[in-house]
Amino acid sequence: MKRKRLLFAGLGLVPTAVGVLVVLNPTGSTASPQPSSTASAPVLSPDGDEAVKPPPAAVIGLAASSFGVKVVDGAGRTLYRFSLDTAGSSKCVGGCTAEWLPARSYGGKPRPGNKVSAPEVGNIKRPDGSEQITLEGYPLYYYSGDSGPGQSNGHGRSAFGGTFSAQPAAKPGG
Repeated sequence: MKRKRLLFAGLGLVPTAVGVLVVLNPTGSTASPQPSSTASAPVLSPDGDEAVKPPPAAVIGLAASSFGVKVVDGAGRTLYRFSLDTAGSSKCVGGCTAEWLPARSYGGKPRPGNKVSAPEVGNIKRPDGSEQITLEGYPLYYYSGDSGPGQSNGHGRSAFGGTFSAQPAAKPGG
């Protein structure tokens, strides 16, 4: 035990009865902890509050699947269209949104991913005032029955008076 005390004392550390170490300065009094020189200072906004970096914009792309091409986000999670929706308007409201979660881009306008061009992705205002990601103007949803990337358990599922599809909307003349 004497050896440990000597080691602590040699480092300027004194163990206390409750197991807390007290740092001594050269005069023998306790010293206040000093900030680490390796810690970075927080970024402040113009009003002096700590600024928070916004999340990145969502990425919307297309991927191959067993049923053809499907819509996916940047992480490979499947996105769905609802047959009752029209370009620019969502009909999935109320209980529908508990099972079919509206896709959001908290980092601003979504970005195009694999085989999608910038003009094809966007946002609409939902009936509740929130924004929802669109592809070719059609609102996109996540299915609560998909637990991760690559799953498409909601494709072809009938619910809430319509059908959900993971395939992009058919293009005129295509």
